[in-house]
Amino acid sequence: EKKQIVLKKEREIAGEVQKKLFPVDFKNSEVLFAKNIPARDVSGDYYDYIQINNNELYFTLAVVSGKGVKAGILMANAAAVFRSMARLEKPVSTIAKFINNQVADSSYQGMFITAVIGKLNIETNEVEYINLGHEPIMIFDNNYKFDYLKSTLPPLGIMKMEEDSFFETSKINIREKNLMIYTDGVTEGYLENGEELQVKGLEENLKNHGLFKPQEIIDKLSTLLTNSKKPLRDDITCMVISGKKND
Repeated sequence: EKKQIVLKKEREIAGEVQKKLFPVDFKNSEVLFAKNIPARDVSGDYYDYIQINNNELYFTLAVVSGKGVKAGILMANAAAVFRSMARLEKPVSTIAKFINNQVADSSYQGMFITAVIGKLNIETNEVEYINLGHEPIMIFDNNYKFDYLKSTLPPLGIMKMEEDSFFETSKINIREKNLMIYTDGVTEGYLENGEELQVKGLEENLKNHGLFKPQEIIDKLSTLLTNSKKPLRDDITCMVISGKKND
């Protein structure tokens, strides 16, 4: 019993340390907002963003296969690589390669990371991104027309790669649209009635409540998915990036 108390305390400390990996809220919540709600002491989810000049920022949202402290340590490794490479203003494909190889070197028993890594130009609304085994990225406009950008590459850490060219990126313009990245803890999360939200339910809630501003979207989802009497099945992590409106 004493050992369990000590282990629980250590997990709680690890969780508090992990919280410091997440960035402070972005200075303009109408451009970008993100949130993580861990299901346990240590989350296997992660998000980050780094603004490198007045108009450009790098962003990522990722999930480790696995739970607990091991997943948290692996994510901390990946987070350190993302931050260092983004600050050096490396191409998105280069960042993906370096994170991939770090995860391949340091993963435990075949653990891997699904992720979206991207770069936003706030002025032009152009997003360069790569989806590595992650949930499809949701794109929608203020008429609630939904499109999805599916994964084109395997998760990070499956095997080491030597060339940036393997990590081919795509581009999309999000003027007057929202780009929404989330984990399966969102779509598989329980509602108050005990049912899963699912992608269709996510679309309906956005439309029925007229949600478009990033923080409003995430605050509403947080409320929906934490009102259930059931414990969280999985970590809930979501990021919304909003394009500028036409002048």
